[in-house]
Formats: sequence, structure tokens, C-alpha cells
Amino acid sequence: MLSDVDSAFDRAALLVQLLSRCVDPPMARRLSRLVGRGAQVPLDSAARHHLAPFAVPAESLAMLNHLAGQGVTSPLFDRLLRTMREIEAGRTTLP
Repeated sequence: MLSDVDSAFDRAALLVQLLSRCVDPPMARRLSRLVGRGAQVPLDSAARHHLAPFAVPAESLAMLNHLAGQGVTSPLFDRLLRTMREIEAGRTTLP
């Protein structure tokens, strides 16, 4: 018998997977803000899907902080963490 699906776990797992594929966090944040503002950005639905963690930065930051607390580190991870912290601090602006 299958147990009930834990939607919170599924959402967290998806956001972490999407974050793990991000190679340019500042650019992803800029694109996410443009899309969120309704700008005509030439991105297909798959690319827009990968911007989801940047649409919910507090949630993404909580997950990244948890992983950092477990000892996860790498140049890309640290850049993601720094970008999300900047977003939450309100220091990220569009060029």
C-alpha cells in the first residue's frame, strides 16, 4: 500500500534539483524578475520552469542554508547561497 504523498517534501526536492542545475545564479535571478514582471523574455516553458527557485527565494534560501549547515559546499553551491542571501536582503537589482 502506498503512503500519502508528502507534497512539501516533493516541492523541496524539486526546488533542490532545479537549483542544482543552475550554472549562473545572478542571471537566473535577473531572468526570473523579468518574467515575474511580465516582460517578453524569449524562454520556453522548460527554461521558465528552471527559474522556479528564484520566484520563491525565501524557500530556496531555507533549503540552501540547511544544506550548508550539513557541510555542503562547492564554488557553485556557495555562489547560489550568496545570490539567494542577496535576494533576501534586497540587494539584488536589475542592470
